[in-house]
Amino acid sequence: MQSVSSSLQPSPSDNAGGDARRLALLYDLVTSLQGAASADAVYGTAAASLAAHPGIVFAAFYSLSADGARALLSGAGNIPRGHALAPERIAADAPHLWPVADVVRTGAMRRVGPLDELFADLSAGPWREPPAEAVLLPLVAEPGSAARGVLVLGLAAPHPRDQGFARFAEEIARRVALALVAVEAMALERGRAKSADMLAQEVAHRRRIERQQNLLLDELNHRVRNTLATVQAIAMQTLKGVDATARDTFIARLFALSSQHDLLTLGNWEGASLEGVVRRALRLYREEGRARFVVGGPPVHLSPKRALALGMAFHELATNAARYGAFSNPDGQVEVRWALAPDGKGLNLIWCERGGPPVTAPGPRGFGLRLVEQGLAREIGGTVDLKLAPEGLTCSWNMTLP
Repeated sequence: MQSVSSSLQPSPSDNAGGDARRLALLYDLVTSLQGAASADAVYGTAAASLAAHPGIVFAAFYSLSADGARALLSGAGNIPRGHALAPERIAADAPHLWPVADVVRTGAMRRVGPLDELFADLSAGPWREPPAEAVLLPLVAEPGSAARGVLVLGLAAPHPRDQGFARFAEEIARRVALALVAVEAMALERGRAKSADMLAQEVAHRRRIERQQNLLLDELNHRVRNTLATVQAIAMQTLKGVDATARDTFIARLFALSSQHDLLTLGNWEGASLEGVVRRALRLYREEGRARFVVGGPPVHLSPKRALALGMAFHELATNAARYGAFSNPDGQVEVRWALAPDGKGLNLIWCERGGPPVTAPGPRGFGLRLVEQGLAREIGGTVDLKLAPEGLTCSWNMTLP
């Protein structure tokens, strides 16, 4: 805080003793306010310090409510709360002995008195003689800033009509306002520090949860891989004596399922991209220097359930193409394209084979094509249209995206 001696210039009309008492009061006020940690402490400490000055009968501080509709008694010195001169609240829009709203609006000191003409009996109070008049001052830290409240000083005698007293009273109000500003700044800093601490704790807590989730997910993925590997081993041993084609088809399906699981594991089982699902299902048919398949479309994120279903569907289509369609000869090619509806909520996906052997009249559908045509529709929540045209197989899907 600034030195009080530099901010108070005694008036020539004041006597030396009065100046000394004013300086002493300001010094005591500034010193006592340095340890205040809250607005209530500022008001209470300042009221007690001011009421100890010989010329001041009582001091009362009023702060403004959040909506500005009321002035609330926040500190009182040498006067009981609820006294006629210290009401607990004053309505801003109603006439009152203390023109608090007018002082806040104008930012100027106001004199009220003589009090014995305004009140029939002022003897009820802890003072030896009742106050003669009162002055009201806005609590303004800097010129032009908004008032934080109003100080009411009850004086033993009418205040001197000189600049020395006005500067003295205004300096009292300014010092209290500065203390309030300091308290608000400290509260703001404490709030920021608390918020930063809470944020750090929240981040640390989230990281712990994420680590636990990742550990559980890694354990789940490990168990799934082991289970699929065990099923593959059992299948290979169990199906040793059966038809090799049926055994290889079953094992290939297990490998395809395991491959799509690996793709979802890379994304922490939050889903996978449609392009990633397609390319993983077709990677066995990639050839150096030759484009056996073409894949393209806008970015689409699939849920884990749909990613697995489509991954197995593409595996069945690729397997069928390798046996009877575009992948069964050197010239065939597969094109996989998809497009989004204008509203972004619909997806149209098409598998088209060209250049393979001519497709003959279709016979009974095998398990793979029945899985694509019937089972896939249930899994993706859409429609599947499978056509065996002479120039090649075409399969299209239509589904709604979440």
